[in-house]
Amino acid sequence: MHFERIHIKAAGNRYCALVASPAAPIVLGRARLDELRTTGRSGDIDRAVIKELSASPNPCEVVILRGSNLARQSLWQFDTALSQEQRTQLALLLVRSQLETYISFAAIGVIGHFILGLGRRETLAMHKATATILSELEQHLEILPPEEAMRHHLLLHRHLLCHFSYFLFTDYEAALRDFVPRALPLLERDKDLLGKLLEAT
Repeated sequence: MHFERIHIKAAGNRYCALVASPAAPIVLGRARLDELRTTGRSGDIDRAVIKELSASPNPCEVVILRGSNLARQSLWQFDTALSQEQRTQLALLLVRSQLETYISFAAIGVIGHFILGLGRRETLAMHKATATILSELEQHLEILPPEEAMRHHLLLHRHLLCHFSYFLFTDYEAALRDFVPRALPLLERDKDLLGKLLEAT
């Protein structure tokens, strides 16, 4: 994994972003699917990013994973040998496993996470998985009483999926020019709420 620190200007502020680029293309296939079914744990990339963030006395506020290189060659994709059903399940398990990673990021001081330059198939699968999990969270929140401790965890998870992480088909350079600078002021606005949700859990 190659790491680079860049700075992004947005709404008068200057943000440090840790950019993670796979050293070689990552293909998620049956082995990763089986691993997630068994453990539900995040992968080596997430652990490497957390280690890199934690090693700095001034951690970056933003994490960016490059899903493709300058030539638009994929660096992070699903194995084409997987069936549609397997891809759907893989995306669901990936998003679920990411929640603990997002919590670790936020505890370090990260306010936003972006995966840029994903393939169209991967982008759609991750968006659909996120929507499915959000729907499940809403159903649970509707029946849990306000004093139920688990409610705080669900509210945190909902916030992270809605206001913390983004999966984008847009390529890296275009996203840095447009989407990311527009998103950062909104993430900055939600920073205090994110902190309160973390404290409540």
